[in-house]
Amino acid sequence: MDHRLNLKHLHYFWLIAKTGSITKASEQLGLTPQTLSSQLATFEQDVGILFTRKGKRLELTARGKEIKESADDIFILVEELNHKIKESRSGHTLTLTAGMSASIHKLTAYQLLEPAMQLPARIRLKCLTGHPHDLLRALQQKKIDILFTDQKPAELENKQLFCHLLFATTLSLYAAESLDITDLRENFPKGLSDKPFLVNDLDAPYFSELHTWLKHHGVKLQPQLEVNDSALIKVFGHHGYGIFAAPSNISHEVCRQYDVVELGAIESIQLPHYMITRTPTPLQTAAKEIFEYFISS
Repeated sequence: MDHRLNLKHLHYFWLIAKTGSITKASEQLGLTPQTLSSQLATFEQDVGILFTRKGKRLELTARGKEIKESADDIFILVEELNHKIKESRSGHTLTLTAGMSASIHKLTAYQLLEPAMQLPARIRLKCLTGHPHDLLRALQQKKIDILFTDQKPAELENKQLFCHLLFATTLSLYAAESLDITDLRENFPKGLSDKPFLVNDLDAPYFSELHTWLKHHGVKLQPQLEVNDSALIKVFGHHGYGIFAAPSNISHEVCRQYDVVELGAIESIQLPHYMITRTPTPLQTAAKEIFEYFISS
């Protein structure tokens, strides 16, 4: 009897284990859940029981965990080989499709992608912006190669993805000179009380921390405008419609491009920036360059 491992069945099992669901894995594979369930049953006949069902959830057995650990190594290597073959076929052109959380400021987004653009090889870069939840799904479905976000998703562990902190920066507040800059800077932060604020999103990662910090200093926050676009916020700020927040590491460019003044930095608020990948480290040459640039700096 032939007891050689069926790699197709191993791959099916691996995807089910990664997604935690036969339905989700079947969507990625383009198979019906019934077909995938049958294939899993055939595989379990050869290697042993791999899952137990807890309600609607599938949980790995001890045997399943053991096989998945080996499968992780196998399919990470397969994916790395696929990328190497893909890059060699494209000649001197490297490709990278990056997801970028819409809450990340556009100047910071440029800084995150710039190391890849400095590579000597020609690069074809595609950048998609959106909500982190939607981009996480795109990353799982291999529609994007990597994801940049300024908030660590709570469901990350369940999705079998890897999160890397690239850097963190403080938060600064800015305003146009038409808002009486002298008084705002000399009395920072108390002078901000009852002044109009422009915010990206009331659910933005920094907002609750900023609100708490202002309240601690006796400042009453008055949101004037809420727009889920960091560049548009700065345009309104440029025209004097209110005070806005942006990372301190891009202060020079924010002030130059939008003709505003930095009122002050808030040292107690740190804005983290993450790269999320499907493998422990990025596989594409361009993504790896970004990763190594920030991790080593």
